[in-house]
Amino acid sequence: MQALPQSLLNSVERSRENSRLKRLTKLQADCSRLGMFDASQLHAALDDPNVAEHYQQWAKRIDELRITALAGGVNRGDRRALFHLIAAFKPDEVLEIGTHIGASTVYLASALASRPGAAAPTGRLTTVDIIDVNDPAAKPWLRSGSPCSPRDLLARLELDWAVEFIAQPSLTYLSGAERKFDLIFLDGDHSAATVYQEVPKALRCLNPGGLILLHDYFPNGKPLWSNKLVRLGPWLALNRLAEEGCELRVVPFGELPWETKLGSSRSSLALISSGQSPVA
Repeated sequence: MQALPQSLLNSVERSRENSRLKRLTKLQADCSRLGMFDASQLHAALDDPNVAEHYQQWAKRIDELRITALAGGVNRGDRRALFHLIAAFKPDEVLEIGTHIGASTVYLASALASRPGAAAPTGRLTTVDIIDVNDPAAKPWLRSGSPCSPRDLLARLELDWAVEFIAQPSLTYLSGAERKFDLIFLDGDHSAATVYQEVPKALRCLNPGGLILLHDYFPNGKPLWSNKLVRLGPWLALNRLAEEGCELRVVPFGELPWETKLGSSRSSLALISSGQSPVA
């Protein structure tokens, strides 16, 4: 049987995502806490040679962990982009939604805990997943081909002190969180309905001047890579928020100075920053 073309599968996904999104009542999104981080600042961060040198020191240690690329999630090139962003934006408190095997967690923690020139370790990461990613009985990391749990990965880098793991649905955690964050990375289930609800809740959890970071953001709902695959949820959710008057600006990472996947340097990371503009 011939497989359905990816373009048709993308159309089916768009219809399904739109249908679920339309069922939700309008939410109030207060963007007053959002900080500003524009495309020029982002490109400067990605091109910073001092950060690149610091990254290479950590990359050698992280490579020894043999984090699998077969489990999906954030590719290696995007993980490096996360490291550069942390080094440039300098947040003290970061929240990650969607731990999975801990691949992006490791890069976030290493950048947070070891800023160039810092007199002492600084920065902490809270990472939330719907399951206990470190469960010693179920060992969920083995199903993804990872050699050890996210907590063990961090322990091998002597960074376990910098990360708090929480097993809870994203919307539950964001609704009840008392701590405020400088940067919130939304990398959960990626559905339009969930992201539409996550963003307003995440906005309430920001410190003034904070930012929200998205994974799997496809500008204009178009493919980024040669496989033609598109994840439409984050883009559709941000489109609706913008149409409803939320004063935000989406800054896609675009082309990175290094490879991401499938022979491309394109990234699906995007920042939600202060300002009102059409959502690409």
